[in-house]
Amino acid sequence: MPTGSAAHWRVGSRQRPASRVPAEAAIIPHTSGRLARLDRAAVLLFAALTAIYFVEAATLAAHAPFWMDEVLTLWTARLPDAAAIWSALCRGAEFTPPLYDWLIHVLSRAGITSALGLRLPSIVAIYVAALATGAIARRHAGLAPAALAAGVVLASGLFGWAVQLRPYALVTAAFACALAVYDRPGRASNRRLTAMTLLLTLAIGLHFYALVLAAGLGALEAARARDERRALSWRTLAAIGLAGSSILLWLPILLAARAYSGSDVFAPDYYAKPEGIAIVRTYAILLGWLILPLVGLLVVSIAVRRNVSSLRTTALVIALLPIGVFIFAMFVSHSYSDRYALAGGIGIGLLFAALAHQLGARAAPASVLLLALLILGSAWRNGGEIAKTDRLDAIAVMKAAPATLPIVTGSGLRFFELRHNVPGARLVFLDTPNIPPGDPTNRNQVLRWKAIDPMLSVENADAFVCSTPAFYLFAQPPDGGADTLPDWLAGRADFTPPPRGRASLTLVRARPCHTPPVERR
Repeated sequence: MPTGSAAHWRVGSRQRPASRVPAEAAIIPHTSGRLARLDRAAVLLFAALTAIYFVEAATLAAHAPFWMDEVLTLWTARLPDAAAIWSALCRGAEFTPPLYDWLIHVLSRAGITSALGLRLPSIVAIYVAALATGAIARRHAGLAPAALAAGVVLASGLFGWAVQLRPYALVTAAFACALAVYDRPGRASNRRLTAMTLLLTLAIGLHFYALVLAAGLGALEAARARDERRALSWRTLAAIGLAGSSILLWLPILLAARAYSGSDVFAPDYYAKPEGIAIVRTYAILLGWLILPLVGLLVVSIAVRRNVSSLRTTALVIALLPIGVFIFAMFVSHSYSDRYALAGGIGIGLLFAALAHQLGARAAPASVLLLALLILGSAWRNGGEIAKTDRLDAIAVMKAAPATLPIVTGSGLRFFELRHNVPGARLVFLDTPNIPPGDPTNRNQVLRWKAIDPMLSVENADAFVCSTPAFYLFAQPPDGGADTLPDWLAGRADFTPPPRGRASLTLVRARPCHTPPVERR
């Protein structure tokens, strides 16, 4: 296996036979003592980046409150058993297969209930994805570019999902490992094909959109076969197809998710419309400031144009996976989000390694320099959804609320988050069915959970106002989610309009009702 280090080409005192050296090894330059030192420096820098990654991820994961999607996972996972979780998913508790919810259920039953403990699988998963990416790069480009590829994964926008109690990081890790198994040289053995099938099946069992990633691996096989002027490996494609068919295991949940989401995705202001700006945003999030060294590396590598290997094809196909997911969303699911396409970050890491490898003898020093930049840039790491401060403001307002009157909100997003992060809060979600929001996603999710848990504090707004003369209105800036309640109350109660720039509680006094109250849900 080529690694860029001369020590790896010897067994004892005997040189490996030339016939056993893979074709791409011939274009990896002979490693001098200086290059060996640079390889070691690259590994040490990656070790430093590893330490920074785990410290930053653990610190954020331990202290950040759970956001809405994480709360949905926690509420689903806390149900009594696997059958209850399956039933809840079929009733729209969330739109994923059950494997991740079952995992969190098992962890919770084992006593792992802290925020860090529950988020730790995602933290480890992104690190595993980085190691798998490095393993792929090492086979083609040597040790220093491999350390760079792994470091890019840790420094990229994938960090924002490494700290979340959601399945996306585990999907990325499973796919990266499947890719690493696929990429090994030689004819795929039954053992390798089985491992690849199981890893892709795991990814699909964690999230439905992983089916597109499996199809992307099939596209990679076609691209590699063309570049290598060989026939397609039908055994590989059959293994991918077998993994894809595993989605049928979760068909009842998939059909329920499609039925429930139908009322969301065609709303005029639906948050996840597959529009062109969304795919641009995905790459902006995955790359962040890394776009600058990537462009610089691309310019230099174009000028050199040497050591071109199949790694470049692999990197480009995987880096373009978000576009494949986007096309699938446009024509099939009608819903696209950055988190569905995180595997693109694996391709970006491989692209760094492929471009560095094209520099020939300069690959190792360039990799070391870029790894040092990754360490310096870790201070600007994007913490993603859980790092947003508006949630902290909302929680602070709720914790300081008087305990004398109920508190109401029309924001489904904040309802889930505050109910979970501020236990004991007298928070009620008021539904205003006669004024539907432009994006009904969160409101519909609250109503679905009310059907799953009848004890949830969800009321019809008319009935509540007619029976409750005074209460507090929780309101927040637009980032707090769609909320029609303040406008609905304007003609039915007396209160000072809440400030638009921050979360707040406003005392509301209801006017007398002149119509019979609607029966409460």
